[in-house]
Amino acid sequence: MTNLVGLPRMLWITLPRRVRLLLTIVATGSFALLLRVARSSFNSLPTNLDELTPLERYYVRPNETSSILNPHAFEVLIDPGSRVCSDSHIYLLVYVHSAPHHADRRRVIRNTWGNATQFDLPIRVVFVMGLPVGNDSSDEQLVAESKRYQDIIQENFVDTYYNITYKAVAALRWVSQRCPQAEFVLKTDDDVFVNIYLLLKLLVRMSTAEPSLHTRTIMCSMGNVHVPRSGKWKMDKSEFRFDYYPPFCQGLAYIMTQDIIDPLLNASYYVPFLQMDDVYLTGFVMLRVEGAKHVEMNSFYVRNADLWTSINGDQWTQYLYSHVKDPMDIESFWIDAKQVARGWDEKPS
Repeated sequence: MTNLVGLPRMLWITLPRRVRLLLTIVATGSFALLLRVARSSFNSLPTNLDELTPLERYYVRPNETSSILNPHAFEVLIDPGSRVCSDSHIYLLVYVHSAPHHADRRRVIRNTWGNATQFDLPIRVVFVMGLPVGNDSSDEQLVAESKRYQDIIQENFVDTYYNITYKAVAALRWVSQRCPQAEFVLKTDDDVFVNIYLLLKLLVRMSTAEPSLHTRTIMCSMGNVHVPRSGKWKMDKSEFRFDYYPPFCQGLAYIMTQDIIDPLLNASYYVPFLQMDDVYLTGFVMLRVEGAKHVEMNSFYVRNADLWTSINGDQWTQYLYSHVKDPMDIESFWIDAKQVARGWDEKPS
């Protein structure tokens, strides 16, 4: 499979991001888009910077903020500690955004793509969440689940949609403190199918072909930078007047190199809170991290409606992630995934 400029996918993703951006602009005639983005940002900027909101002021001058704006002053309630990453080398650590009442989803992941015993390379999987809303009985069940599986991380923020950004920062803090030896870190959600077999093979190949991937990199499907003014993800102009976000990763799944974890975590304290965790962490916070870069992997994501076809067809080995409407379907997907993987001549090592 090729991309907009006609290059094979494996070659395309090893090119530096600036080179891929330039090739895409040439291939698609996107100069007008770049001019429109620049003109929009320039025209939206008031002459007096004091008129900017905190988020806008940070966006314009991200490295000038010296005051802590998002301290993340939450306590860890459940922590598996160093047991998860007790080995000296972890190739891939996966942290999954979950919720206290999603026990069935966590069970499915543990039994399928999150079962570390199935792979040749050392991987670990943990689930990150906050407190249940109201008098949710799942709290006691969560404690029992944690004692059994030793893979639950919980902080004392309330686990609501508005607080997902707190969950993202909580995960980074735990990785920084408990698993600094992980070579790669994958963030995903508990309603996502992850093709771990292909992911491990791809990471090994990419690391060999492009050593710079080990330097402050996030590999992902890039999100739409145009700021929506309506719908679920809307941003009011009173909060952010600009028409475009900084480049960011879709929150469904993204891979980080270990050396970007601490810089992202430390930078997040100086960035005004934003409800959308993917835009916040991989977009706005990235602006403050020197040398940080995105590697675009959009073509490795598949829609839920196409997943059955992709797994059962020849294109199955082209896809890494998919959102799954019914997480229970992951078990069926995984059975087919293992059958295909057994036919591969090369295994990750």
